[in-house]
Amino acid sequence: MAITEMHEVHASKFSGGVDADGHILEPKDLWLEYIDPKFRDRALHVELDENGLEQMVIDGKRPYLSGRGSLSTLGAMGAPDLRSIQLDPEKDYDTMAPYGTQDVAERLAVLDAENIDA
Repeated sequence: MAITEMHEVHASKFSGGVDADGHILEPKDLWLEYIDPKFRDRALHVELDENGLEQMVIDGKRPYLSGRGSLSTLGAMGAPDLRSIQLDPEKDYDTMAPYGTQDVAERLAVLDAENIDA
């Protein structure tokens, strides 16, 4: 599922570890796909603006604190130059999502490589 490869991992020397800071990223179509159909026209979804940048839309409006292109920075999770990522239409939420953040099999592969049990 991931567009990116698994990042470099460092296996824990100890067994029984728990990842208490792991992140997942929901698929962009989550709300449109699973919300009750009577609310679908108001559901959170992603649209492209005139510059090809992703923007969230909820109930027909863009949230005040969600600037255009900001979804790519959510996917980038801590990359050093978030502003250039935000302004690049080629770098969207899905392409910036790290390996193992949107797919269970990938997440389990990361945990196994890190010697993390849960």
